Amino acid sequence: CIPTIRKSIPSPDTTLVGVELCTCYVQSLLEPLFDECQGENETTCQMTENSIISCDVMACDEKEGYCNTEGGGGVCELRELEVDNDEDDDVVNATVIATACNTSNDCFPTMRDRVPSNQDVIGVGSCGCYSDSKIDPFDECQGEEDATCATASCVEDSCMMKEAVCDGDLGVCVLKDVIPDISGIVAGDDDTNATTASTAATAVNANETASFETDSDTMTTDPTKTATVQCTQDAECIPTIRKSIPSPDTTLVGVELC
Repeated sequence: CIPTIRKSIPSPDTTLVGVELCTCYVQSLLEPLFDECQGENETTCQMTENSIISCDVMACDEKEGYCNTEGGGGVCELRELEVDNDEDDDVVNATVIATACNTSNDCFPTMRDRVPSNQDVIGVGSCGCYSDSKIDPFDECQGEEDATCATASCVEDSCMMKEAVCDGDLGVCVLKDVIPDISGIVAGDDDTNATTASTAATAVNANETASFETDSDTMTTDPTKTATVQCTQDAECIPTIRKSIPSPDTTLVGVELC
């Protein structure tokens, strides 16, 4: 059960079922989903993306959806969140950041670098990753001015191995983990003096980047080679800031520190 802002209503000729346009209600991930157009097509159904109407993105603030199982069957219902105002200002509200989308091209993972100071934080906190939309961008300051909206200095990329897609049924951007397929990655030949380091996202063939002297602790490299990592698809490739380099006695392979 997910709090949802209604973005479409049928024409005046049809009796409206549920809440008005731009009002918060609860949607279910299970079939059948509630049809905001109530059976009408795009020609007669009033949609916010096809008009000058702009809904308040905070209409579902401090609300949550829950499954009411009283009486046997489960029904999604909406209720107010209990907010403890005595907690720290940076307490994260349980409300999920829900940005509208038409296709997955509208969505992109974003690391939050701004949070409001005078209200509870909606969604993820500072430096957390969420799914934003190009057509319905989330206001990280939640309406506050720059003077009270804090800016974070994030070090690690919390959106690494994440991707944003559009949930076609709900019409909102959602975040999901990237699970790379590394089944086709082959390490170096056994008869070469190489070391292969692999992670879930990349596999480095050390035979292409460095060789190690067996009779010494000193690492030597081939300066004609560049740091090369293997992949089978774009999702396996991650921009990374280099945070370690070998000693000056070793020829550097690839980019400099930082």
